[in-house]
Amino acid sequence: MAIHTITTVRFHNYWKLLQILAPCVDVCIVYNQDGHFIWQSSRKLHPQMERISVIAKAFLRQAVPAQIFSKRQKLGEDTILEMMVTYDPEINQSIGTALLINSGDEAIALTPEKRKSIELLNQSLLTEFSLIHKVIEKEQELNSITEELTHRYEELNLIYSAGDQVQNISHGRELLQNILVNAANYMDVDLVAILLPEKSVELFHKRAADVGDQQMLLGLMRNHIYMHLKIYKTPIVINRAEDAQKINILFDLPYKAIVSPMLNADNDAIGMMAIFNNNNRIDFTNSDRNLLEVLCNRATNIVLHNFDPLTGLENSHSFEMIVLETLRQTWQNESHHAVIIIDIDRMAVINDLGGLETGDKLIKRIAAVLTRSVRSYDTVARLGGDKFAILLKNSDLDSALEIMQKIDASVKQIDIEVDSEAHEVSISMGIAPITSDVQNVSSVLSNAESALHAAKARGRSQIQVFELDDSNLLKRRQQIKWVSRTQSAIREDRLIIYAQKIQPVNPEQALPHFEILIRMLDENNQVIEPEHFLPAAENFYLMPKIDRWVLNNTFKLLEQYAEEFGTSGCEVSINLSGQTISDTDFADYIAETINSYKLDPSCLCFEVTESAAVANLSDAREFINQVKSLGCKFSLDDFGTGQSSFAYLKNLPVDYLKIDGSFVNNIVDDPVSRSMVSAINQVGHAMKLHTIAEYVEDDAIFNCLKDIGVDFVQGNGIDTAQPLTKKLRQLSSSAAVTSDVG
Repeated sequence: MAIHTITTVRFHNYWKLLQILAPCVDVCIVYNQDGHFIWQSSRKLHPQMERISVIAKAFLRQAVPAQIFSKRQKLGEDTILEMMVTYDPEINQSIGTALLINSGDEAIALTPEKRKSIELLNQSLLTEFSLIHKVIEKEQELNSITEELTHRYEELNLIYSAGDQVQNISHGRELLQNILVNAANYMDVDLVAILLPEKSVELFHKRAADVGDQQMLLGLMRNHIYMHLKIYKTPIVINRAEDAQKINILFDLPYKAIVSPMLNADNDAIGMMAIFNNNNRIDFTNSDRNLLEVLCNRATNIVLHNFDPLTGLENSHSFEMIVLETLRQTWQNESHHAVIIIDIDRMAVINDLGGLETGDKLIKRIAAVLTRSVRSYDTVARLGGDKFAILLKNSDLDSALEIMQKIDASVKQIDIEVDSEAHEVSISMGIAPITSDVQNVSSVLSNAESALHAAKARGRSQIQVFELDDSNLLKRRQQIKWVSRTQSAIREDRLIIYAQKIQPVNPEQALPHFEILIRMLDENNQVIEPEHFLPAAENFYLMPKIDRWVLNNTFKLLEQYAEEFGTSGCEVSINLSGQTISDTDFADYIAETINSYKLDPSCLCFEVTESAAVANLSDAREFINQVKSLGCKFSLDDFGTGQSSFAYLKNLPVDYLKIDGSFVNNIVDDPVSRSMVSAINQVGHAMKLHTIAEYVEDDAIFNCLKDIGVDFVQGNGIDTAQPLTKKLRQLSSSAAVTSDVG
């Protein structure tokens, strides 16, 4: 490090001491060991400063490293230059001082004693230089470490953002494209590409306008580098010609590159990810290679989870996500699209005669036909087995039919030979429209499946269109209106929390227990019952938003009550939809909200219907376990309506079993309903669960349930649903009366 960068040495103190020791010195100039000017005592530059600097630089270069070295030289008639060099062997640094003395003062010039004192003073000055030199070195080391940590932090941000996108973005190709964009921007490279040669997937993103023929680069990756990666399975770094020659690229490559293999679970290369820079850019580093490997692993996971391994097409999961994204756009802009489901006719016969290898070849050939037959913005997927699907964007049924007929004709041109005999290939197709009237993805696919079944029922090589009848259209349009009204009610805070008491049959419970319900106020502040707006919210994926609103506002009211009376005062059960329990972030949201409002989790219970729980049993079980680990309870609602209710019950770690009201409200007059309630109650108690009967409308039903041994009852015959605020005020009044009596 050059000492002239140090500016914190106390030169003025040095100059004061020097004037005391040698009053004959008019000016002092300090140089580092390379002869660079550091400081001078005078505010104005000396007239002969340039000459002095030349002399000092030459003198310092000639000086032999030693403890002290000095030289005297006349500058002119009136000035004498006294050069002194002090050397510190510990830091291998020298310092030079040029002392300008008036020749008239030569008689009192530097005596040996004064010279010795000045030498000691210079040594002190150099010691201070040495200390500051070490401090600056440490500061630079710290700065370097800070820069490296910042760089690594940014790398981690890039890596984890790629992981986050896997959960938040809809489908495979879009996920890969986002990784390309992030990699290009963060790593500051001219071109990033992902190639899956055996799946016909080629994606790239370029940042530099002067990137040459990217198709040439993709061809190089596809036809040359990929074969090398399949053998050696390690990243390739190309910074210069000799690097390219090592992998037999013998022509001049105008780019620097890193190519990383995408490896599957069997360690086989299924593709590659590459970054390119023009040759005038700096070399790629090991850090670049390591970061690309991590991003390549992320991309590999996306490929394995979103693409069919045989054909390279989107798989069923990815296709459903694309359809959902399209459906949401349709609800907003009234656009029209179409979904086609395709089935290969007599595929089982082909597999039996020619074996699975022949069947796989046919599947790949049909996949190629489908891909060639659609537009670049359409999506082709393999749903599994011999079934494919196509999403035709911005296409009405007439246009879709034209494409289907083109596909049908192309497939019939495929020749397949089994045991030296030619076999005719045909497909059946069902098509369903996507309009703003369609409720959800499952409806779209179900409609297309229905059309496909109708086509196959008519024989081979048939096309069938699914058409909605007028009653369904009217119902869907009404639901879309309710979705809009519900969203407005959420924005304008026109939802109300209601509550209905869940009463113990034998009143021994310490805390009152309420089920949380919801109502909506219309534009005239009239109450709207949930059966009007919740079905539409369920069909159009609005329930998670409503459930979060209910949770947050219920907790807020409970916190206000607890702050006023110093106790939670009651236990509440909050309903959750099937869409909500499938949300992987919702359990964390519950935990955060409980902590935020400082509530006792043992006073909180969550209800989920039996049908929602068994629709995705593993997700429901995991969600229930997560929430129960917080200290909350769980209730299984509408129990008994499923076909295999008892079989599923042992897999769901709930605390309460709510017997479906369809059995309860007929219990007095219907022996079958009474037997069902009794059986559910016995099984619940055998599994150490508390049972709750819904729809208790009168004393006769209550007495029946009491005889059976049900633990809790709920219904209009027990308590009328009212706003939660009113229920809490009633509790506070009861608490005050009890306190006064006490």
